[in-house]
Amino acid sequence: MGRFNIRVDKPYFDFAAAHFSLFSDRTREPLHGHNYRCYVEIEGGLNADSMVLNYVHIKPLTKRICDEVNHKVLLPLNARDLKVVVDGNQVLAEHVDGSRFSFPKQDCVLLDVPNTSTEMISVHVARRIATELRKGGHAEGLTQLRVGIEEAPGQMSWYESAFGEL
Repeated sequence: MGRFNIRVDKPYFDFAAAHFSLFSDRTREPLHGHNYRCYVEIEGGLNADSMVLNYVHIKPLTKRICDEVNHKVLLPLNARDLKVVVDGNQVLAEHVDGSRFSFPKQDCVLLDVPNTSTEMISVHVARRIATELRKGGHAEGLTQLRVGIEEAPGQMSWYESAFGEL
């Protein structure tokens, strides 16, 4: 019968966050922020309702994940050149160039990724979506998940993975 996909692209799938990207030459960007936007595409077979996934399951979930990182500092936990430590109510980050940052813990989101590039933020969002859809019992028949993160108009990355690998 062919392949089926759904896409959710809502203006409220947005978040403002601070970050700095890390580079292979062991340098980093200055701390700065973006007004991000998130896009989600899901492929799968049709369920008993002749749908890939009811939109009522993906729209609020995507909004909630965006809200989790809204007005936060995003820090990678798996970076080679950035040590991130939680010390009580503070998050301390130290880069190999000697820069040190201290942020209130409630203002940070620690991501299980090696960098806070749009590519890695899309991995984080995809993992969260897959985990939550499974928890809610809405993952059956889903085969592919694709997440796009836009950091500025016309400047974005996409991450795509087989649903079972997330």
